[in-house]
Amino acid sequence: MALNPDKLHAILFGNPHRAQSFSGLHSVDVAGLATPLDRHIKLLGITLDFYLSMSEHTKVMSQSCFYHIQTLHHICSKLDLPTATAIASALISSRLHYANSEDDLRMREGQ
Repeated sequence: MALNPDKLHAILFGNPHRAQSFSGLHSVDVAGLATPLDRHIKLLGITLDFYLSMSEHTKVMSQSCFYHIQTLHHICSKLDLPTATAIASALISSRLHYANSEDDLRMREGQ
């Protein structure tokens, strides 16, 4: 198996106090490749930052929701208010609940 260094990302998680102990670490060795540490990574559509504060994820989700509401505005004049409201709610809730969908499915199946 060959690793693509352009797609390889690494991150260390920790609280602010713990992060000071590895502040001098700038890369990790992964299968012989020096991989630089990132401040945040995107994994399965969820943006994780090294403090796990979710601030970067919140920023990205806000931008995404705003974009979709703006695009909905272009066709809003062709829709009645209840339909436009239902579409906007579905767009936003699907973005917000994306990360929970796997857990929700397992809970419904009783696993």
